[in-house]
Amino acid sequence: PFYDIGYSWYENDSYTNYMDAYGLQLLYNKTGNFYVKLDLARALKKYKLDDDYSSKAYVSFGKYF
Repeated sequence: PFYDIGYSWYENDSYTNYMDAYGLQLLYNKTGNFYVKLDLARALKKYKLDDDYSSKAYVSFGKYF
């Protein structure tokens, strides 16, 4: 399980908010300096324009330096 916090904004700087979510990391594979991971996350805060708490699946990959 994990807890993630972030910060988002639009380019015109008129809309800013903090984002927080909890979730489960389903897959993490590291080979050499490269990694691939799969996460499922659900928002802790429900915004007024959302029908429900936002849920997402994320696939990430990258390289360690």
